[in-house]
Amino acid sequence: MIHSRLTLLPLALLLCGFTSFDRFADPETGLSIEPPNSFLLIDLADYSAQSTAKSSVGVYPHTTTDLANPPTPYCVLTLHEREDTEGKTQDELNARMRDPESIDALLGHFGQNFTMREDEAVSLDGVDGHQFTFAAPGPDAENHDYPVHVATIFDTPPGRVTLACQTTNETLTTDLVTLDLIRDNLSLPAADK
Repeated sequence: MIHSRLTLLPLALLLCGFTSFDRFADPETGLSIEPPNSFLLIDLADYSAQSTAKSSVGVYPHTTTDLANPPTPYCVLTLHEREDTEGKTQDELNARMRDPESIDALLGHFGQNFTMREDEAVSLDGVDGHQFTFAAPGPDAENHDYPVHVATIFDTPPGRVTLACQTTNETLTTDLVTLDLIRDNLSLPAADK
């Protein structure tokens, strides 16, 4: 039996100004995601006019009613076309993702405003990537509800795929399992798309 509040969710989302769906697929690039059932997808292209992303999709818990203050964990999946991936093979891009200097350059994008907590290599369907767990430094950094960010980055010939997620100190350990499930339900773009 479906819980009565869940049946009202699509109507509530429409009334709040955004529509959701269960699967996203970009036919032009092949990027797709089908997250676990407790999440919904929201096309963010209309909400972020300043973004340069070719694709931008929010991955939010089904309980989301306000995109400005969603419950955690939530993620934003983006694909940015990049000159430094264009014309490269996936093998070349994988080698770059294993190169310590390239990883340092990725870390530089986060700036000095973050404290890195974990940095690990990840792989998905033959594409090497990197996952960074970090938080902004500050006097409240150890509080249970303090925001923690988990960014997973994959370089593919069509561009850079980033799954940027947010959780809290309190739920980080359990949410990492959920975030891994979300990541594992990605299909990355391929060179021949």
